Amino acid sequence: MKYSRTVKYLITALYFLLTTLIICAPALNNGYPLLFSDTGTYIHSAFLLTPPSSRPIGYGLFINIFSLHATLWTVMFMQCLIINLLIYKVLKLIFPQVRLYFIHFAIIVVLILLSSLSWYSCQIMPDIFTSGIFLIIFILFSEKKIPVWEGILFSILFFFFIVSHFSHFPLAILILATIFIFHVLRVNYFVSGKVFYRRLVWLLLMIIGSSIIIMSHHAYYNKGFRLSLTSNVFLAGRLSETGILHDYLEEHCEQEPNILCDQLETLPTSAGGFLWTESSPMKKAGISWEEADSAFAEVIHGIYTTPEYLGRFVWESIKATFRQLFNVDIGSGLLAFRQNSAPYPPIDKYFGNESVEMLVTLQSWGKLDFKFLNIINYFVLSMSVIIIFWACYNNKLNKSLKAFIVITFFGILYNSAITASLANISDRLQARVTWVIVFIALIILIYIIKRVEALIKPHFIKPE
Repeated sequence: MKYSRTVKYLITALYFLLTTLIICAPALNNGYPLLFSDTGTYIHSAFLLTPPSSRPIGYGLFINIFSLHATLWTVMFMQCLIINLLIYKVLKLIFPQVRLYFIHFAIIVVLILLSSLSWYSCQIMPDIFTSGIFLIIFILFSEKKIPVWEGILFSILFFFFIVSHFSHFPLAILILATIFIFHVLRVNYFVSGKVFYRRLVWLLLMIIGSSIIIMSHHAYYNKGFRLSLTSNVFLAGRLSETGILHDYLEEHCEQEPNILCDQLETLPTSAGGFLWTESSPMKKAGISWEEADSAFAEVIHGIYTTPEYLGRFVWESIKATFRQLFNVDIGSGLLAFRQNSAPYPPIDKYFGNESVEMLVTLQSWGKLDFKFLNIINYFVLSMSVIIIFWACYNNKLNKSLKAFIVITFFGILYNSAITASLANISDRLQARVTWVIVFIALIILIYIIKRVEALIKPHFIKPE
């Protein structure tokens, strides 16, 4: 049956609406988009448009645009729609000669049931955009000819992905550097020639431009022309967790007095305790994070310019990177938030009646249970890794799939190294990207099935 172009567009739109709603399943079941303790900070930045002390403005802009100043449901829906369309585009590049709707639908359903995809797509947090960086870079370095409108769309998405979290700046740069090394070594997984260099330069310019925009935004509000307003605070938290901060202060406090010297024996032994609890040095000293950032700067500089302490930091970072790789519990930080929680006041202030919706959700009553889901999560991730290694060892992959595995493998490794070394070890920061491992395993299984089907199909066709 032939359809007019308008009908085809309508059917396609309805299909992506349906699959996007499937991705939204955890929020629909919960009764509201999922919330994290940092959600309130992002909502405030969305409406005030002032620089958050510990976050870039990018995700606040995303909320400002897609909330329509009326609801967080549309923000969550757009996140799910964007990741849905990117998944479809990746499949289209890996299976160029195949009708994709059934494959795409099946993969979406499996990812919803057996991976972390939905739990991060449905959060009012920028974490799902981390894996979005993997997908966009793969698309841009795998498709030879990209229509102008798609190029513009991918550029806009890449911009929002980069400016939504400070870890995304080094993450994107490291992935691009890795692709460049593969290109120099003549590992022919990606587009080649002038197309490769044009896209590499374009993405690097996007990253540089995004950095300048963030720094200019800070400068406009008299915060200084710098990328992060509190990088020294996060670094101090990480160094406190390793014991390096305590040892350095103990050695240098007499010659180099610092606000931290007064709290030498009570420094928290975890990065989370250093940053967020009532016993944090900032709370005890009664100073803001931005004031603390300036106060800690000399200490941080001293540690990184002293070979002994720098060496310890590198060793601790290596250990933390591997620890972070295995901290992948789904549901980390999805606590029961009530009226006295951080997300409640901004939701009540800017979204009116939605504060009532928030208080009657499964999450608000502490009824989200991830124990069984995490058992499944660890099993599926383990099986996915085995499938990927088996396929790589037996060379059961096409060029596009090899490219996607390279970008994902290094992306996950870099994400682990950046977050664990410069911030803290957290399940949330690693589980936000692990769904891509399951995605790749599913692609491999489908790819193998298609190859087997191509081999046996001629034997079932009767000669004329």
